[in-house]
Amino acid sequence: MKLLKQTLSLLTVLIITSFMSLSYAQSDGKDTGLGVMIGEPTGISLKLWKNNATAYSFGLAWSLEGADAVYVHGDHLWHTPLDTDTEHFAFSYGLGARAIFTDNDTDFGVRLPLGLNFYPEKAPMDIFVEIAPTINLIPNTDGDVSGVFGTRFYF
Repeated sequence: MKLLKQTLSLLTVLIITSFMSLSYAQSDGKDTGLGVMIGEPTGISLKLWKNNATAYSFGLAWSLEGADAVYVHGDHLWHTPLDTDTEHFAFSYGLGARAIFTDNDTDFGVRLPLGLNFYPEKAPMDIFVEIAPTINLIPNTDGDVSGVFGTRFYF
């Protein structure tokens, strides 16, 4: 029964994510990025740009912290450009939520992601590194930190 509740929760998050991607899409066609993130957690990364300075970032992954753990997060990110003469970088910071589903438990917390993003000038992609301190709220209140390296391709 608990696994059924966790599966339904995960499907709800994915459905909401799909509707958000439709609501915030820009007209240029290069605002949706899909790729991978490697670290804690390791999995799929989705980024939806709302405008030039803000985006929504989502992850669906497998947590290395526990056996058979499914990890889901969603963040609202703000970006500060760090442009040089030839390359494009941006510092990102945000606020989000995270859930980790296991056979025995569900952990829920608030994320405070900080990242550095590199956008090659002639390629529809980004390369990023992110660290996300997390305040776990359910089932126990404590702290945690996750970190990933990844890339996304935009379409």
